[in-house]
Amino acid sequence: MPFSNVCHISTFSPTQCGIASYTEDLIRHLRGIHSMKIRITYDNEESQPGSNSTIVIGDINTYDTVIESINNLNIDVVSLQHEFGIYGGDDGEYVVHLVERIKKPIVVTLHTVYGGMSPSRSQIIEKLARRSNRVVVLTEETAEVASSQLNVTPAKIKIIRHGIPYADFVLPELTKLRNKINMPLVFISAGHLRPTKGYEIALQALAKYRKNNPTFRYLILGTNQPQSSKGGNEYRIELKSLIKQLNLEDNVIWIDKFLDLEDFLQYILSADIGLVTYTRPYQSSSGILPIMLGCGRLAVSTDFDYARSVAKKVDGIRLAEINNPESVYEGICGISQRRNDMYALMHSNYLATRDWLWENAAARYKQLFHEVLTDKQ
Repeated sequence: MPFSNVCHISTFSPTQCGIASYTEDLIRHLRGIHSMKIRITYDNEESQPGSNSTIVIGDINTYDTVIESINNLNIDVVSLQHEFGIYGGDDGEYVVHLVERIKKPIVVTLHTVYGGMSPSRSQIIEKLARRSNRVVVLTEETAEVASSQLNVTPAKIKIIRHGIPYADFVLPELTKLRNKINMPLVFISAGHLRPTKGYEIALQALAKYRKNNPTFRYLILGTNQPQSSKGGNEYRIELKSLIKQLNLEDNVIWIDKFLDLEDFLQYILSADIGLVTYTRPYQSSSGILPIMLGCGRLAVSTDFDYARSVAKKVDGIRLAEINNPESVYEGICGISQRRNDMYALMHSNYLATRDWLWENAAARYKQLFHEVLTDKQ
């Protein structure tokens, strides 16, 4: 059954969050489809041009307005991105009010799925899945949790790995930015400032590494997320103090701004090893880790759910214990000791991740939308 109109419910720019980036990348690669946007906004954000309608997270009346709009427009499929923090009510329960009243076919993408969820969160996921025609998860492991612990019908579940942007493979030393940094080894971390990102774990590991290997730089691409600036400001102060305390001031380069994709990729390409040190083991999604690997970079990551899944697919990643700087340090040493092996692993990572490109992820979504409409015939 042919279709042309997909309505996307998500955060969007200028909101700075991973869900917004994910949805915008998806839309850019859904060629031949008219994508309509329902923008989820925080209470302190203004409406933006380019959206067909707006949901204000904490205002239930705006959900009802959007429901009426969707039901009366020429929409074939609704593609809804779910994360607990982007909907109103306890644990984001307003999303259930939304989906149960939309009369169009729904494909929901679950960005947070883990075992041992609270009863409240579990019920939200179960109700979302019950109403949705298909449920997208990002890994095989989260598919298993969704079906075995959250009562999601297995036939509804579709695994679509987090998409990545295309970048040419190039060795770090051959990039212009690396020439400016002028160091034999460069590490990188990226993401909005939140304690759950575990930047302090990476810093403590690098402080130990520095005792015998002082000639490196550590790039931090991180700034406050405007909608949650309070925690970010406190965390920033803690990290600045820790950098000074660990005597890493000459080693750390902090890029304290939100970068566009092209600049962001240039920083990733200039580095050798990505450090992804999340502090929660049940983190079931990550945008930065697949981008690092997709750029052909190595990675040392704490052993959270998504990283564990990715490590089964690529060779150039070392897993370290959660909240354990010593384990991260050992991972850094293990992956950086032999330069020639590093180059081979970089190329291996690049080749192993071609299937993750956004054009492939979007094609899988497109096929899923077709399936949903075929079901309804």
